[in-house]
Amino acid sequence: MRLPRLASPPVLLVAWILLFSLLTHEAGAQLPTGVAIPEPGFRPIASYEMDVRLDRQTHTVSGHEVLTFRNATIHPVTELWFHAYYNAWKTDGSTWLRLIGRTIPGDYPEERLAWLQVTGAEVLANMFFAREDILETFAYIQPDDGNQLDQTLFRLELPRPLPAGGEVRLKIDFTTKVPRTFSRTGYIDDYYFLAQWFPKIGVLTDEGWEAHQYFPVEYFADYGTYDVRLTVPSDCIVGATGELVGRLEIHGDGTTTHHFRQEMVHDFAWVAWPKYLVFNEQYEFLPGHTTEITLLLCPEHKKLKDRYLQATKYGIHYYSKWFGPYPYTTATIVDPAFNSGAGGMEYPTFFTGGAPLFAAPGVLRPEGVTIHEFGHQFWYGLVGNNETVDAWLDEGFNSYSESRVQDVAYGPNHESIRVFNLPIVFDEVEIPFKWQAAPRYRSIAEVVPLDIPSYLKPRFAYGGNAYNKAELMHWTLEGFLGWETYREVLSTFYEEWKFKHPKSEDFFSIVNEVSGMDMTWFFDQLYHSADVVDYAVEGVSTRLMGEPHGSLQRPDIAPEGGPEWTPEIRGTDPEARQIQVTVRRLGEVTFPVEVLILFDDGEQVVERWDGLDRRYTFTYERTSQVEKVIVDPRAILVLDINRTNNSWVRTADRRGTGKLTLRWLFWVQSVLEFFAFIS
Repeated sequence: MRLPRLASPPVLLVAWILLFSLLTHEAGAQLPTGVAIPEPGFRPIASYEMDVRLDRQTHTVSGHEVLTFRNATIHPVTELWFHAYYNAWKTDGSTWLRLIGRTIPGDYPEERLAWLQVTGAEVLANMFFAREDILETFAYIQPDDGNQLDQTLFRLELPRPLPAGGEVRLKIDFTTKVPRTFSRTGYIDDYYFLAQWFPKIGVLTDEGWEAHQYFPVEYFADYGTYDVRLTVPSDCIVGATGELVGRLEIHGDGTTTHHFRQEMVHDFAWVAWPKYLVFNEQYEFLPGHTTEITLLLCPEHKKLKDRYLQATKYGIHYYSKWFGPYPYTTATIVDPAFNSGAGGMEYPTFFTGGAPLFAAPGVLRPEGVTIHEFGHQFWYGLVGNNETVDAWLDEGFNSYSESRVQDVAYGPNHESIRVFNLPIVFDEVEIPFKWQAAPRYRSIAEVVPLDIPSYLKPRFAYGGNAYNKAELMHWTLEGFLGWETYREVLSTFYEEWKFKHPKSEDFFSIVNEVSGMDMTWFFDQLYHSADVVDYAVEGVSTRLMGEPHGSLQRPDIAPEGGPEWTPEIRGTDPEARQIQVTVRRLGEVTFPVEVLILFDDGEQVVERWDGLDRRYTFTYERTSQVEKVIVDPRAILVLDINRTNNSWVRTADRRGTGKLTLRWLFWVQSVLEFFAFIS
């Protein structure tokens, strides 16, 4: 088709301005200043403009959202699927509450009840649709388990198919009843923490909708721009995803509107509480890269200000240095109110920490959780895997990254316990950060493989699988490939998949590509199975060599005409020994492994064993004796479920055991004396 002749530049410019105004007027959209420009090539899929109001009397948030959704698939779509997460606490017949085996307490049902009600839904006019009400097409769906009592997923039908590449704009009116805290969202007294609180569209793929009912796992959503106006009581301090835009709007009814905006994110959460102390700091985490850190701190934790801020700085600096620069201009850390149940969770540019009543030096609380939740800005926030299916792609990646930051920034790590909420640190017991995940993993090692979708995993095994086993896999890959190579693996994965949705196979491909090795054997055993690693020293045997016995050749049967030959019998050192060191593979997983043999004359031998056989013996002839044998001396195989059988010593040194025993007896005695005193 021949296009009409273009108007002159000034007329064309005016026309574009008018067209843009018409398209955005209905939603009240605006383009405020001070917001980062999206990366080249980034195209939003799901963007939200919201205008909502918090009512502390009814514990509700009500208002509307305007969703702009782009069909990024190759097929037309006739219906849209949405999450209504708060309906998980509408009735104890929901799938979420059934799976965790809990009910809504009968003593205070109204406080525990929550819901999300859609009160209006209409398609707004654009080049594909005329304005049309579609609320009558609203229907709850249960594609995963058919539980009719579950209302955490609903659909809306479009008046006509939305073609591939086309956009639709919907205005949805809704009211959300906020619960007394469930699953790290809700209220306590005048503290409100709102997460997964609005009608949230699922992810449309070429295979259809990737949207599940609310199981006790986390989330999956597409990237876009969130432009949100929050009207709350004027005494509230508010923090949220993104940048605060413009000045606060103070109204005559005792409320104030806070306007936040952020591009290139897939979620929006916020907090409102009158008691917060607010600290802001500009931080240059790499040359030429700066972000503003905001700390919302409980008054009783004022002494933790510097610890929170420093942990956040460590996270931003090392994640950016190792994987790629943090792209946002804000990072907000929230110290959750006491007993609010909102701690330890991540949202784009906005995350919660958590601190005990007594935070002791040497115990990394709140540092550990702060670094971990900031780290989710990368693994899940920027590299947006599907947490409902492949939770290991963010939880395992992030647990490993967090441990590595703590090791570099804070190490060493010492064992600690809490008695009556008081921390006790055992300086004599050092636990390397890379081993922290091992005990929990060992308890569920053979239960379920990583490739089972997260929402189908047994709840008791979920954490040990998605967090701990996955973290140990990363440490093992680092040890096997070397840090520089593995850092390049992770930075390549970050660069290629930020603002996208990778699957496990995408990571495997990058490992192979960057390392130049085919690591399929590794992932086949440790991702696709629940087999375990267990290498051990079976034993060491020694015997004196002595003089040789027998005959090498009998003269009476020597070949006729053959050359005469008399063997040369050399003298044997009476101290010479034949030494056999036997190692075993007790687990099903095979892995190349080193074996270190130390002799009592100071010599050390490092053998490299392919680890394939069930049993392998190394044989030596020498006058010295074996003092110690260690399988995997560099501790590459942190996945080994039983490190106690990895070594053998000729003479055990029990001084360490005795020292620890005395220390424990001292604390037991102190506790008993305390109880005797108070009784």
